[in-house]
Amino acid sequence: MEKPFCMDALTSGIRSAISGVVQELAGLGLIKVLQNVVVTPGLVIIGCLSVITGDVITGLATSTLMLYLSDVAGIATPLISPSLRSMMSRMVSADRQGTLLAWIAMIESVCKCSAQMAFTPIYEATLPFMEGFVFLIVASTRVFIVIIQLLYIYLLNKSQRKKFQSVSVQTDIVVEVDDDTS
Repeated sequence: MEKPFCMDALTSGIRSAISGVVQELAGLGLIKVLQNVVVTPGLVIIGCLSVITGDVITGLATSTLMLYLSDVAGIATPLISPSLRSMMSRMVSADRQGTLLAWIAMIESVCKCSAQMAFTPIYEATLPFMEGFVFLIVASTRVFIVIIQLLYIYLLNKSQRKKFQSVSVQTDIVVEVDDDTS
């Protein structure tokens, strides 16, 4: 890594490995704790906000400490993928889930490769005026995921409200009083 971090390849690799392991373990714990409290699209939003925060801190980092803080801020990143997979698997029948998950894995691979190809030239082009600018661009692309999830939650709630409004319960209570007090 170049200035201001000046990490050699070994230090950078160790940092990346530790960050990945800690994030995955924390993600498992967060899913377990939050799944009964937050709707699945909400987990995606929490994960996205976490990764956005981490990317912004990385983009604005001026010290190695800020770089490590970006890893801490991105601790909920692992909530995104399993939550999205869970949402999509509920939308298809049980016999189609294998196909769906295979397609998701393929699309994730293509996106990772194409992102690498797209953001490397952006990084090189923006390096002279702001070293972390590419991380801000990456963070801004993730804002779209948050917007889509908020829209999904809104439409889901709207459709559920319609279901409840269309169900009407009619109750006729008849009280008969025997006024035969002799």
